[in-house]
Amino acid sequence: MRRFLVLPIMLLLFVFVSGCSDERAVAPDPSDSSNAPGITIDPDAVAMELVSRAGWAVTTDEELPAKFKDLQAASPAGNILTVERQVIVDDIVHYSFQVRVGCGPYDVIGLHRVVKEKKPGTPIKAKENFFFQHGCCKDFVGMMLPGLTSAETPDDFGLAVYLARNGVDVWGIDQAWTLVPKEETNFDFMADWGIARQSDDLRTAVTAARVARIVTGCGSGKMILAGYSNGGFSTVALVNEETQLPENLRQVGGYVIVDMALKTDNAALREFLLGYLDGWYIPQYAAGNYAEPNTFPVMAELVRCCPDDPSPFYPDLTNLQYALVANTSPWVVTPETAVHYWSPILDETGMPTGLRYTDHYLWLGFMASGVPWEPMVWGLEWFSYLLDRGDSLFDDHLGEIQIPVLNLTPLGGFAYSTEYGMSMIGSPDKQTLMPGMGLPLAEEFAHIDLFTSTSAEQIVWQPLLGWINAHTEHRHGKGDVTMK
Repeated sequence: MRRFLVLPIMLLLFVFVSGCSDERAVAPDPSDSSNAPGITIDPDAVAMELVSRAGWAVTTDEELPAKFKDLQAASPAGNILTVERQVIVDDIVHYSFQVRVGCGPYDVIGLHRVVKEKKPGTPIKAKENFFFQHGCCKDFVGMMLPGLTSAETPDDFGLAVYLARNGVDVWGIDQAWTLVPKEETNFDFMADWGIARQSDDLRTAVTAARVARIVTGCGSGKMILAGYSNGGFSTVALVNEETQLPENLRQVGGYVIVDMALKTDNAALREFLLGYLDGWYIPQYAAGNYAEPNTFPVMAELVRCCPDDPSPFYPDLTNLQYALVANTSPWVVTPETAVHYWSPILDETGMPTGLRYTDHYLWLGFMASGVPWEPMVWGLEWFSYLLDRGDSLFDDHLGEIQIPVLNLTPLGGFAYSTEYGMSMIGSPDKQTLMPGMGLPLAEEFAHIDLFTSTSAEQIVWQPLLGWINAHTEHRHGKGDVTMK
């Protein structure tokens, strides 16, 4: 790799992002309640409504509280805005819902279910479950069903389909910011869309998914929750919070951290991340820029239309070369970590000429389907959380987490730098899965290869399935089904 290229290209990425955000919003007045939620979301009511709207039969051996019978008999609350059912392949079906979680125009989250059906409209009663929280730049479909984003890739390629084929009931969320349209220009509403907002919406989604499973006969076992990349901070905030709740109010029974260092003592990585926090997130937010644009779709468009033209962001490289360097170069290389998105194929000069494990067209489809925006304050808060800057409310009880935890991190991702954060979690059942191919860290199986690589099924998805099967709660009968 021409290492001297990496720093200027990373800086240009920031210059490009900054240049795309000309809007200078004014920070909202804390005394102004116009953006405050005006409705209270009952996850149990959301669950009963989505069961009804999806047409799933209410049938269970559980002794349910009377509340659920009342909710079943009541008129729908109107929280479910849209319902779609999509057959991906054979008996594997994708249900997607949009759920209102507040009164603002963008107070809407996505809720997804990928499941095997025994007949159309009748999901199997799967005891195994998996709930996925995406990271930045992408939504549930983009990460878990990447085959749907590329015309050249089979629709059934993706972790969600793999797990569903093997009997797992797969659920996931689209955080509200993933649904904000590209055309939006005023982001005042996004000023406080940080970890607390996302953790609250995640709790609504996880609870609704669990209740829906209970009332349709899948048992009352708690959900296995996975948080990918910086989505790990929304999930760890929820798991941290649940340590302080009574057992019958807890929704999560197993936790998978997918390639994120929740905390780090790696000096080089800390220095790099502090540079982003102090040099980008803090001043941008202070200037009233509350939304951060996603550069993936722009890079994909340039590679598709004119791969050999000089890059407008780095004219010494073509559009294809620029996209490859930007997406395969490590953030920082240390003996413990070399975080990069995809593993590269390098020529004799060290220049990436392609991706080692991910198909070229799937890569372009993945980038092109990136969501337009994400909240600036979220980046500010998760960087601060990771670096222990300021007083976080979301990590006071990490040592009290007792549920099983899997640390899934590739050698080309955060890898050994995840160990420090894992050491803070008190669970007696902690495991680490660190897939790799025996290459130098800067070329290793990487952060997004986990979801897009043709090798992922063998070295990532199969062992993850084994962990899910081994840590699924099988609960039946009265008790532990009262949600609030």
